[in-house]
Amino acid sequence: MKQVEVASQAIFFLQSMLLGAALGVLYDVFRILRLAFPKGKVVIFFQDLLFFGVAAVATFVFLEGTQSGEIRLFIFIGEILGFVLYYFTVGQIVFKASKSMIAFVKKLLLVLFHILIYPFVKLFGGICQYLLRPIGLFFGKILKKMGNRIKYGLKHCGHVLYNETYIKHKQKKLNRTNAGGKRKCARKQGKQKKPQKRNPNCSKR
Repeated sequence: MKQVEVASQAIFFLQSMLLGAALGVLYDVFRILRLAFPKGKVVIFFQDLLFFGVAAVATFVFLEGTQSGEIRLFIFIGEILGFVLYYFTVGQIVFKASKSMIAFVKKLLLVLFHILIYPFVKLFGGICQYLLRPIGLFFGKILKKMGNRIKYGLKHCGHVLYNETYIKHKQKKLNRTNAGGKRKCARKQGKQKKPQKRNPNCSKR
């Protein structure tokens, strides 16, 4: 009975290693997708979260089917060992081959784009520019006229705050100048007045 139990545990250990290798394949799928379609840190975080969720569910199902749901340490060791062996052996080869293939496909698509699609894009862009340029110039003139009218209205509007303040300052300055001029004129007129002659008929005291 002990030999049968040891043999069954060895089989379960090998199966757990295969499960870890399968999880390594799934992780490589996520890594290859990151190479093909670069994502941000948020997307990578959710991908890792999804991987760990799948790994947890797969481990639970495996324990439920082989150990009646009981947690066995050698099952976890087998999964980790299978994942590590795959990652540093077959996984490295698969990842490097996928990386080279993805780079080749990207270059091929870029060449095909420049040969087949880019001339039509350039032609369509030139046609659109030729047709839309007069419309843009027309609306540009209208906007320029509207801007000049607005600017003219602001300059000649007396009710605008800064214009009103400026006008009051000018009026005060002009009033001071006029008042100073009147005083000077009054002084000059006072100097030019002739002295009054005394009446000879007046008696001297």
